[in-house]
Amino acid sequence: MPVLWKDLSTKIHHEVTENWISATLLLTPLIGTYTYYFVQFLEERE
Repeated sequence: MPVLWKDLSTKIHHEVTENWISATLLLTPLIGTYTYYFVQFLEERE
């Protein structure tokens, strides 16, 4: 059973290192949009 967990963590690490550019390109616009609307919301409250 410990071998299965070691193999699973290796597979997850491999997927993350292969797909970090895709994850960055997906998350950057989402974080930017959220930040923009959050700042707009804070400015309207003042």
